[in-house]
Amino acid sequence: MRKDGQLYEYEQGFLKDDGRSLGGQNGSRTHFLGRGCPNEDLLTRADRLAEAGKLDEAIAAYQQAITQSPHTVTAYYKLALLHHNRGEIEEAIANFRHVTELDPSNVSSHHNLGVLYFKQGRLSQAEASLRQAVRLDDQYVEAIYTLGRVLLAIGKLDSAAAWLRRCLTLAPDHVKARETLRTCQK
Repeated sequence: MRKDGQLYEYEQGFLKDDGRSLGGQNGSRTHFLGRGCPNEDLLTRADRLAEAGKLDEAIAAYQQAITQSPHTVTAYYKLALLHHNRGEIEEAIANFRHVTELDPSNVSSHHNLGVLYFKQGRLSQAEASLRQAVRLDDQYVEAIYTLGRVLLAIGKLDSAAAWLRRCLTLAPDHVKARETLRTCQK
């Protein structure tokens, strides 16, 4: 985890804490949880452990936060990120799914699920998750781009091209979207 809160990019999309996951504008845990956070100190400790690279201890602290308060969406979200970065994709998926169950409007979790499903070749699940992310935020460039890639992989070239053009409308300098669109048009 970098100090600015952005986490780990990889080629098929982004798994990161981009502010969308933690409650919009200010990223406060209170807004994110819809109520006060009963285990703020434990979450802060877990964040510091993750930043220090002590992933096993961070995971244990996030799990303890969940044990103390099973509706602590922040802990599930950050657990998912840590599991992803350790290559534990099924665990990451399970935790992102918990987030979407507790907070169905969590656009980043829907996007990240789509990215992980895509990475695993689970294309119909990837498409469904990414479409949900785009329904929740029709300006989310990376979700739109990744949806275009998934549709291309499925063979829905016209639909893929439409989403990639939408991505380029929102982000004209998105090099990967431009390259992927060329692939659709061949």
